[in-house]
Amino acid sequence: LTHLSIEGLPSGYSQFFDHGNGCHVFDVNGKRYIDYMASFGPILLGHKNKAVEDAVQKQIVKGGCLAGPTEKMVELAEVLTTVIPFGDWSYFAKNGTDATTIAVRMARAHTGKRIILRAPSSYHGSAEIWKEGSERRLRKEGVLPEHSAFIAKYTFNDIESVASAVEEAGDDFAGIICSSFKWDYGVEQELPTPEFLTFLRKICDEKNAVLICDDVRSSFRLSIKGAWSFIDDCSIEPDLCCLCKGIANGYEMSAVVGNRRLREAGGKVNATGSFWCNSIPFAAAISTITTLKENPKIYEDMQKMGMKLRSGLYDIAK
Repeated sequence: LTHLSIEGLPSGYSQFFDHGNGCHVFDVNGKRYIDYMASFGPILLGHKNKAVEDAVQKQIVKGGCLAGPTEKMVELAEVLTTVIPFGDWSYFAKNGTDATTIAVRMARAHTGKRIILRAPSSYHGSAEIWKEGSERRLRKEGVLPEHSAFIAKYTFNDIESVASAVEEAGDDFAGIICSSFKWDYGVEQELPTPEFLTFLRKICDEKNAVLICDDVRSSFRLSIKGAWSFIDDCSIEPDLCCLCKGIANGYEMSAVVGNRRLREAGGKVNATGSFWCNSIPFAAAISTITTLKENPKIYEDMQKMGMKLRSGLYDIAK
């Protein structure tokens, strides 16, 4: 199943698309749609963005899936550690679930402990550890209760719930994963408060635990420095940040960016796949982030147009 399940579509509604251009997508019947969803997040600069596609075509000529990584992997790591203030190194994968599960593995490798705190209403991917115990509408066939045996729960923006969960975890507390913002179904979206993030940072420092920001959904959409940099009066930095979605303008790429404290753990864990070194998504990501860096007005325009659309839809819904 894709993000669009045919079970939720009316009869005769096409689920399959043919191509995209700019802010539009076209289905197999030739019908044009405004891509308000940015294809569920990845299309940050528009479909067929010239700078990105030029970089991709240039790399295709050289080759994509070779015997190992190319210099594009090193180049992208350098780009990420340049734009993200706390970034000291990067670990690359293909999708958001890869990034969040790898980050958990790094937290456990660093601490030698097992329990990770998560908000059960938040979405961190489709792996078993995130599906079991989730309060979201997810299909859980084949998922066992044991898959989340070392996942504890807290409530987003609720300091007392975090303190209670940490106390219960005791000496087995490895870390906390927190969404860049609350985007649960059917409720108001909500940024983490500076006070909440300050407490997460404080408790992780006190317990030598790892603070993970799941920035998959909002990667480079709120801020090129990381989503928490978007929050007023907030200077809190995570130990690990999970990126995906808009990182490569539609090409398959994700990353875990970490600080120096987690560097050794990042080098210990093993996660890979047949296509993870493919150089083409790396070229796309470099071009995407460079475009954002060189055109900061993009963020002003995104926020202005996004809030205008959101306000209009909200007024209609009322």
